[in-house]
Amino acid sequence: MLQPQEFWTPDTLKTTIKTLDYSAIAWVVHQKITALLPTFQQELKASHGTEELLNKTYSYDDNVQIQFFFNVVNFAYWAPQGVEKWAFSGTGEDGSYGLYHAFEQQKAHLDSWDATRMANLTIHEFDTLLGTDLSIPMREERLSMLQSAGKDLLRCTSSGRASELIEQADHSATRLVQILCEEFSSYQDLSTWQGNDHLPFMKRAQLFIKVVNDAGILAGKDPLQHLDALTAFSDYKVPQVLFDLGLIQYAPSLRAQLDSWTELNKNSDEEVAIRMVTIEAVEAIRTALSKIGIETNAAEIDSILWRLGTKKKEGSAPSLYHRTRTSAY
Repeated sequence: MLQPQEFWTPDTLKTTIKTLDYSAIAWVVHQKITALLPTFQQELKASHGTEELLNKTYSYDDNVQIQFFFNVVNFAYWAPQGVEKWAFSGTGEDGSYGLYHAFEQQKAHLDSWDATRMANLTIHEFDTLLGTDLSIPMREERLSMLQSAGKDLLRCTSSGRASELIEQADHSATRLVQILCEEFSSYQDLSTWQGNDHLPFMKRAQLFIKVVNDAGILAGKDPLQHLDALTAFSDYKVPQVLFDLGLIQYAPSLRAQLDSWTELNKNSDEEVAIRMVTIEAVEAIRTALSKIGIETNAAEIDSILWRLGTKKKEGSAPSLYHRTRTSAY
């Protein structure tokens, strides 16, 4: 185990962020939140969670299984300037939608994402799954992470099915985060601030839990417990949306780096500050909604921001998101 059991919790992340000062790099524009509350109210009413990444024809168990392996490699789809992005040739979609549908179309071939099959996945099988001549970023690392996840799932369960992990966690979202990050190296996501403070962002682990909860609701199950403890899923898309909405701002030097397509190093002050301000901004939105009588959680707000980021507005182009080559997000 990488850290003691109590380390891998969203509360650890939120508590640590509150003690750190990164305001010279990135900050929340609190006065902008009130004006956008009607937008969040409207989106919450129309929200369907993460159903875009669920197959309604699948059993609950199969939805959990595909989401477990999909989220192992659900990261870093961006391409350098002038390089064409990977897209799934079966649908023409790029990013997470493209990869999800690539996984979806391999259901029969991969025996419903059987853990033993995934533990022994070959590079040829992985390339067949990707379905394109364009190589996805970090191709070999993604394959290795899928193999590792398959082996760890076989080690941690008697069935090789990810739904068993939910039972082990007693249907608790926070305990499931701990299990994923302690037992599965493929799900660990740990950053450091200026070489000292440890920040367990756990982006993909928390996203998996959110989608699993939505799959359960779709199947008529009760929601997971302790969902309110989850944080935003801090990646490169959500801060881009927050910035475009005017809810966060960056120091001029950081903005210049983003505008020039400069890659940020993993664990650089700039990269970690962006991830922290994302958590802070979503918590601020959640607090503002609560003050007007609307109770929700960070995971729902994150889903709304992500969906807003996929909606193209005529006559406007989104800002450039930050680019860090990492398997964390």
